[in-house]
Amino acid sequence: MKLALLVIAGGGGTLARYALSNLVLRGHDGGFPWGTLAVNVLGALVFGILWALAEKRLVMSPEMRTVVLVGFLGGFTTFATFAFETVEALRAGQWWIAGVNLAAQNGLGIAALFAGISVGRMLWGRFGGRVVSRPGQEETAGDCSYAWPHKEGAVELEAQETLCTGGSAGGRAFGRPAGGAGARRRTLGGD
Repeated sequence: MKLALLVIAGGGGTLARYALSNLVLRGHDGGFPWGTLAVNVLGALVFGILWALAEKRLVMSPEMRTVVLVGFLGGFTTFATFAFETVEALRAGQWWIAGVNLAAQNGLGIAALFAGISVGRMLWGRFGGRVVSRPGQEETAGDCSYAWPHKEGAVELEAQETLCTGGSAGGRAFGRPAGGAGARRRTLGGD
């Protein structure tokens, strides 16, 4: 199933790249590869945002992260086209275009990735702790923690609430039992 999702997401990313690249190229002559630059910089920005949110596991499970980041964004961005267009500019003696393309793709791509990570972290800070997930996944919710019943060997950790800084918890964290103060453990099949 994961492989099928990767194929579908990769195809969707490829179609999105084709559409955006053609849209950008409508307003420009054929001198500079604006379409490739646009998809790669946008792809780096989106990758950064999603990566920052995925670090906190706010928006997607690890499986979905693979499908979106590797599948869709892997199909959307294109290193091979960037390399080809740069080499073609060099072969045509367009050293200026090749140099600007090389600097812009790398410089703007890295800057967009950092900007995306900053935006993702800012979004996490604004909406942090609002984690909606399912039991069994490890999630974080800022300084808040809730533990759902979680089986660990022959021990089950019952739900416990820990207050957040500044009030009650706004989200839930699932997964590894904290086992800290207030945690209640019971053996399965009895108290």
